[in-house]
Amino acid sequence: MTVTAMTPAILTSVPCAALLQALLVVTLVSGCAPAPLTGGEAATDRNQHRHEQMQAAVDKLRRKHKETLTYDLDDERGLILATALDERGRREARERVVALVEALRGGLFRQATNRLLTVVIPARWANPRVTGHFYPPAYVDAANIGSTLRHEITHAVHYADQRARGQEHPVWLMEGLARLHEDATVADGVVTPCLTHRMVELQAELAAGRIHPFPVLLALEHRAFTSRHYAQAGGMLLYLSMNGHLQRFYDLYTAGHAQDASGRVALEAVCGKPLAEIQQDWLAWALALPPALPLPNDGRPSLGASFIPFADGMRIDQLAAAGPAAQAGLLAGDVLITVDGVRIITEDDLIPVVFTHPIGASLTLEFRRGGSYLTTRVTIGRGITAPAPPAAEEATAD
Repeated sequence: MTVTAMTPAILTSVPCAALLQALLVVTLVSGCAPAPLTGGEAATDRNQHRHEQMQAAVDKLRRKHKETLTYDLDDERGLILATALDERGRREARERVVALVEALRGGLFRQATNRLLTVVIPARWANPRVTGHFYPPAYVDAANIGSTLRHEITHAVHYADQRARGQEHPVWLMEGLARLHEDATVADGVVTPCLTHRMVELQAELAAGRIHPFPVLLALEHRAFTSRHYAQAGGMLLYLSMNGHLQRFYDLYTAGHAQDASGRVALEAVCGKPLAEIQQDWLAWALALPPALPLPNDGRPSLGASFIPFADGMRIDQLAAAGPAAQAGLLAGDVLITVDGVRIITEDDLIPVVFTHPIGASLTLEFRRGGSYLTTRVTIGRGITAPAPPAAEEATAD
């Protein structure tokens, strides 16, 4: 996410609306103040007012995006789904948004209210270097319905929680929580952060001595927070989460925000030691973690293809001649949907599935070609490197 400034009223990001095509828009419309009525009349009045709000939002979207989108309204939740994706994609996107928002509101961000929330997900994304944005108070766009969506939705619900509390939280906490929830599962109303292959990258940075001292990181302002700080901020909060301290930290932090907005006092309280010692313990913990997965390199298990992120899957960019994917009948442009039943949206989903199977293993791939969903079997190869992708697009190897 690209963020340059935040005040209680506005957070500015790099505009990207002109770059979006084939948009998916999900809007959760805020609840309304009760009318001075009683019983069923009051409920009817609120529902009618909500429906009018939703219809006004749809009309605005139609003016902006013309007739390229399909609109689905959920009056009960105040949900508008406007998408160029197929029915299956729209249904999945809606389920993911609802599940994550409800889990965050019922867990970490219990003061977040049901405010207006617009989520935009394009079928294609023009800027692979910036894959999502949050524009307060209630607008999110994301390149996919996986990790990027979780990152930006976390920003939106966290922002609503801050507004309800009358607080403004530091950038390390906002971006750290968003990064933490990128690598997370949502099930039974609970968001569970996970250890993924990206921790290996952070470990390499830490082993090389490239660490941002905790007091410095906690004091950073928005304009000073760069891509170099995301991984450590997320890693700090993963440490709290895996040690069972995250909820207590956030509760203590928000309760004592007026006295300490940086988070230092709450960190020291939940860990029971000074910040310098917390940093030492965190560093030792991070470096001692077993590698989640090896980083991609030659000789690894491979499908023999390179992929470009797509809104609801991984689109095949190029195929290695006579490689596993080519032999299985896959074509450039096919969108990978599942591997052995595991949902694939980004490389974070694809890498664990491929890397945890031995070379020579057979996998069932579900993919989309045009408007059809098809399946095939593929045998994992050894170290087959796909051709280099075009310079204009950023591709990720499996």
